[in-house]
Amino acid sequence: MKNIIFVCTGNTCRSPMAEVLGLDIFRKLELNVAVKSRGVAVFGRGCAAANACDAVKKYGLNLDNHTAAQISDEDMAWADVILTMTNSHKKILQDGYANYSEKIFTLKEFGGDSGDIADPFGMDLDSYEWCLEEMKISIDAVGAKLK
Repeated sequence: MKNIIFVCTGNTCRSPMAEVLGLDIFRKLELNVAVKSRGVAVFGRGCAAANACDAVKKYGLNLDNHTAAQISDEDMAWADVILTMTNSHKKILQDGYANYSEKIFTLKEFGGDSGDIADPFGMDLDSYEWCLEEMKISIDAVGAKLK
């Protein structure tokens, strides 16, 4: 079993969308993978953004029960792979959890690409759907790499 954590800033948009999409993709590939999502700057225990909830419905997924959570030492120890949405998130984790640096990658990097997943926070539904499509390409690549 592989344990994967998707990480963004507030754990209300990108990482929760990546979590449910990743679970779906990995299940369809018959991979034995557990998935979580976390944020590097979570304030309160809010739910997923409304547009994130609407965007994942396109894939028959939902974020109805999502509660934002801050990344912790326990999470870092649990994970085999930590996939951040941006290089900035990666640096924050590498600086704060140096002993786990070898398992911290950006989502695109681990999937064989480069760059960041743009933050749709506060934007329209189209921006969230575009973000989800961008993440799907990388998560498909991660699934192929794990297979």
